[in-house]
Amino acid sequence: MHKITLIALALLVGLSQAGNDAVILQSQGVTAAPVVERPVGKTDDITIPRLLSYQGKLTDTLGNPVPDGYYQLTFRLYSQETGGTPLWIEAQTVPVKNGIFSTLLGSVVPIPALPDAGTLYLSLQVGLSPELSPRLRIGSAAYAFLAERAANSDLLQGRDTSYFARATHTHAYVDSAGGAERVGGLDVSGLDERYVEAGEADAITSTMIANGAVTMAKINQAGASTGQVLKWNGSAWAPASDLNDDAWVRDSNQDSVLFTVRQLGIARGNADNVLYGAYRHTHVNFGVACTTGNSSFDVYYSTVGGGANNAASAAGATVAGGENNKATGYMAVVTGGYANRASGTYASVGGGSNNVSSGNYAVVPGGRDNVASGDYSIVAGGLADTAAANYSFAGGYNTRVRASADYTFAFGEGCSTSTPRAVVFYHSGGTTKLGVGVQNPQYPIHVQGGAYCDGTSWVDASSRLLKKDIRALTPEEVKAILEELKRIQVVRFRYKSDVSGEEHIGVIAEDAPELLATPNRDGINTGDAIGFLLAAIQAVCEQNQELRQELEALKAQLQEGR
Repeated sequence: MHKITLIALALLVGLSQAGNDAVILQSQGVTAAPVVERPVGKTDDITIPRLLSYQGKLTDTLGNPVPDGYYQLTFRLYSQETGGTPLWIEAQTVPVKNGIFSTLLGSVVPIPALPDAGTLYLSLQVGLSPELSPRLRIGSAAYAFLAERAANSDLLQGRDTSYFARATHTHAYVDSAGGAERVGGLDVSGLDERYVEAGEADAITSTMIANGAVTMAKINQAGASTGQVLKWNGSAWAPASDLNDDAWVRDSNQDSVLFTVRQLGIARGNADNVLYGAYRHTHVNFGVACTTGNSSFDVYYSTVGGGANNAASAAGATVAGGENNKATGYMAVVTGGYANRASGTYASVGGGSNNVSSGNYAVVPGGRDNVASGDYSIVAGGLADTAAANYSFAGGYNTRVRASADYTFAFGEGCSTSTPRAVVFYHSGGTTKLGVGVQNPQYPIHVQGGAYCDGTSWVDASSRLLKKDIRALTPEEVKAILEELKRIQVVRFRYKSDVSGEEHIGVIAEDAPELLATPNRDGINTGDAIGFLLAAIQAVCEQNQELRQELEALKAQLQEGR
């Protein structure tokens, strides 16, 4: 199949005002049609068909007519010779015989108003082949230029009759007595007496108002009262009270304290903070990505002082700072640190990391991985310590006071105790040394003054270096001590506080010699008691020696008497 070409034969025009004529102008072998001006008036005296009669011949590239038959032809009107967007498109199935076809353009798709500039081009496309070129320029016949004037024949200065007001009777002159500004004798009752409104002709726009022309005196009060300002109410501008930002006010001194006008929740803005619940107006949240309150129930007086990813989710709970800290118990507090939890009522964690205070009134001041789960329990710090019993204390490293060990104090390393009401100092790696008034203890118990316990016995300090005013007892003092010893009553007894009921032998302090009793006579000085006993023993030894000497003398006398 050879490429199809078009030979335009004729283009007859029926798309003009009455009185217009159209001819075909040849332009490089392409047929053109006239330019048609858009009608101005609202109604026409006659109906003008908006059709273009068009005839052409289809040939192949060798100039031979195409075979007879029906062809799909697509017509387009453009306002420019090449490119651009078509103003009108119409497709028709047209019979072709000996290459000749004839059709009415606009019979399928009405032709719209045409460009006022008069530039109009017609193109043709056969089937799915590319659009043929060049496009046909549509022009006007010679006398058709008069149609432009004919189109305005029913207008006055470009306006049709609907633009002017109608009088109740004919009156052909302006009242000379009133001058050019008055019209006498006319019935003007039907005229629009309103002001020109927005969107109407001659309405005043912002570009027509000179700068500074609208003064304050010209602005209507619009119902505004003293102190009110102009605000947007969601649909229009209206006067409303100025509420001082409805949030902050200064105190009476105007220079010392800034108050919220009522109870308002306060949070750092643009920081992903969340204030939950009906009482969020009592919350303070100055952190980043922090939460006060919770989504399950309403809580009040929750505070996050700063930090990141912290949460104070119970009533009165506080997280002062740090990161990933949670205060979930009533009035619980986490001062800072990282990943600490205070879940008990009035529980607190001072700092450190990964510490948990879950008992009521429990405290963990710091350290790492510590747990105070007993009520009123304390973990002093350190690492991995646990105070699970009520009123218990744990400190050091890996020290555990079990849940059954209420009122127990434990400190050390690797210690675990279940004994209630105990004081435990234990180190799994060596001997524990307790100094009482001694900064560098050398024994399991080392007391100021030199006394100590080596683990098997109690040793009292007795070095000459520790004593002064040393003197020997006189024989009389020794005898007096022996006499005192004779008067001491030795008894059997049990201690009231000893639940085991073990029986002891000893002396009652109130009945003991003054030298042995403590100043308030509620105890025995064991060191003095030893000296007292030694002196008495010495006195007995001296008496025995004297008796032995007397016995030897009596024996000698008996021998001589024989």
